[in-house]
Amino acid sequence: MSGTLRVLLALLVSAVLGAFGSLALFGTAEAAGSPCSGGGVDVVVDYGTLGAGVAQGCAPDAGGKTGDKAFDAAGYPLQYVPSQPGFVCTVGGKPAACKMPGAGDPWWGLFFSNGKSGAWKMAPVAVTKLKVPEGGSVAMVYESGKKVQKPSIAAPRAGDQPSASATASATPLATASGRTGGASSNDGGGFPAWAVVVIVVVLLAGGAAVAMRRRASAS
Repeated sequence: MSGTLRVLLALLVSAVLGAFGSLALFGTAEAAGSPCSGGGVDVVVDYGTLGAGVAQGCAPDAGGKTGDKAFDAAGYPLQYVPSQPGFVCTVGGKPAACKMPGAGDPWWGLFFSNGKSGAWKMAPVAVTKLKVPEGGSVAMVYESGKKVQKPSIAAPRAGDQPSASATASATPLATASGRTGGASSNDGGGFPAWAVVVIVVVLLAGGAAVAMRRRASAS
């Protein structure tokens, strides 16, 4: 086998491995939640003593709608106590058991922000009745102490760019990137990265085939 053919085959193998690596990276990005980078409603879930950290997501079309719609769209579905409509018992599947809390038991606290002040306020109504303005935020906090705790991060403000500290530390049950205000590898804009990988692989394979034919005809 000639040196040129070896190089072409090595490049072909590298391209194929790179393609699989790129697809794996895209899959990871799609599974993570992130705050809004444009319009929409920011969603925050502070799991507190449940040990899942603070998660964020974006509901791009939830402005002016009730908070439950925002949580669902951002990938953190809510479950309610059957005997108490509107009383949230789990957020994003946590905790595993859904029951009406007794005196001193942990419960989910609901907060909201107008998207301008960066401050949280406790909601005066249930999440199914709380309307969140465009650019605003809504949050759930797992309350396990005697004193009500606000979300442990500041309320996102409209126009703020997501930072490293604002990255979700918990993975939503549903894919969130398709619902965020940020860019997605499947958003239809620009040239898809996977297409570039396919073109490179095809070109390299064609080059290897030509080199093999020339070597066979020369022998």
